[in-house]
Amino acid sequence: MRPIAPEMRSIFSALVLAALVLAAVPSGFARAEERPLAALEGRWELVDPARQKRIVRREVDRVIDQMSFLVRGIARGRARREIRPPERLVLALSGRDRVDLRFGEKPAQRCRTDGRPRRAPDADAAVSCRVDGDKLVRRSARDDGAQLATLWADPDGETLRVAIRIDSHHLPDTIEYELVYRRAS
Repeated sequence: MRPIAPEMRSIFSALVLAALVLAAVPSGFARAEERPLAALEGRWELVDPARQKRIVRREVDRVIDQMSFLVRGIARGRARREIRPPERLVLALSGRDRVDLRFGEKPAQRCRTDGRPRRAPDADAAVSCRVDGDKLVRRSARDDGAQLATLWADPDGETLRVAIRIDSHHLPDTIEYELVYRRAS
């Protein structure tokens, strides 16, 4: 066997390095596809809770004010009891197709990301989750209405946004607002 010339040795080394880099690229893409929600995983805290609670209260009042004065007080009281932004949110990926979500002090909910609704034994709502690109879309439906929550992380990876949409045949309009969370340290 003939010895390899020094200039050929450097070309051969560059080719081997390029092959290794190219071989690593698809596996990196595969890992990203397997965990599209990885940026959402973690503990999150509501940014400026007092301000965001005022925003939610104003949106609820906007919709309730469209109702008959005979039922406004009852509707406002119920809405204020049930529609409160959680100050903490925890999201954990569990396997390839499950997400554990914990809103505030409530127990964690496990949700499959295939979009099929699931009713927990102790819950009064059917909950479903699905992945939409880099967003998690969670739907909670009861007999009297539904809540759609879309969660996504800002490019900085430190900010989580949650867009909420509440529909009910009891309400004259849809309640919509967005919450902003920061990654907890």
